[in-house]
Amino acid sequence: MDQLTDFVEEELEEKGWCPSELAEMSLAEEVAASLLERPRIKDHKLCGEKVCGAYQTDEATYKTRHVHSDCVCESIGIDTQELVEVLATGKVPKVIIPDQLGLRVVGDDEYPYIAISHVC
Repeated sequence: MDQLTDFVEEELEEKGWCPSELAEMSLAEEVAASLLERPRIKDHKLCGEKVCGAYQTDEATYKTRHVHSDCVCESIGIDTQELVEVLATGKVPKVIIPDQLGLRVVGDDEYPYIAISHVC
């Protein structure tokens, strides 16, 4: 069984799967995934079982850009101190857009929320 697991994991890594993804899969899930085509987009040689390094953003070189290169709108962000305060209470921080159209971080349970994992 160990040889089968090693074989399937090697095949998945060749297809572009990250070791951190494989660490979360059962053998049955790995076998099913091995039947899928997956383009090798990133190099996962430096990734581990806990963290995928291939898809991390390098803040030093990342440039925010818009669809239209002539866009001059301002970027907005959250108040880091508000985020820290909510996290310190053990609650899940939520970013809200108040009437003034800024961003605010709250930890109140009364706010409904929608989770967005990626913004493109």
